[in-house]
Amino acid sequence: MDIIYVFDMFVRSRTGFLEQGLLVRDISRIKKLYLQSSQFKLDIISILPFDFILSLIFYKPVPYMRFNRIIRYPRFSDFIDRTETRSSMPNAFRIFCVIANIVVIIHWNACIYFFISKMIGLGSDGWVYGPLNKQSLPDGVEDTLARRYIYSFYWSTLILTTIGEVPGPKRNIEFVFVIMDLMCGVLVFATIVGNVGR
Repeated sequence: MDIIYVFDMFVRSRTGFLEQGLLVRDISRIKKLYLQSSQFKLDIISILPFDFILSLIFYKPVPYMRFNRIIRYPRFSDFIDRTETRSSMPNAFRIFCVIANIVVIIHWNACIYFFISKMIGLGSDGWVYGPLNKQSLPDGVEDTLARRYIYSFYWSTLILTTIGEVPGPKRNIEFVFVIMDLMCGVLVFATIVGNVGR
């Protein structure tokens, strides 16, 4: 992914722009303006390997520290907007984008759920991932990385779509997280209805 980000910076430093209605193609001028822009600084921050640096300090991997990649999300949003305007089927493309965004939100929520489970203690009660939560790890099922992700994604899908039964929260932090998820679920539903109706 980092290689794609570096390539994007290379392309951005050579992409023309409009100035007073005229396309500027002078690469040295484009590059100079890009290097002086705040976008360049954000692009640099987004490719810094915080997870690797912290793993050297703490002597263990810290994958949670790849959060700086999210800084690039507005760039992706610009790409989507430009692609939609040039698409021959903008409605189908818009629906595809809504579904893709919902999958990303479910993924992020699944990661947060597992992080909270790990922070509280895996298997410490019936809400967090672990053997006390019979939905997540029934008897005879091996606790693998794939199982952890699939259950977290499943849990996140159920809570955000509000269509399934999930174990009830026990601790205050669990209640707060579930309340936030239910509110996000309402927004996801409203987004789906709003985009399909457009």
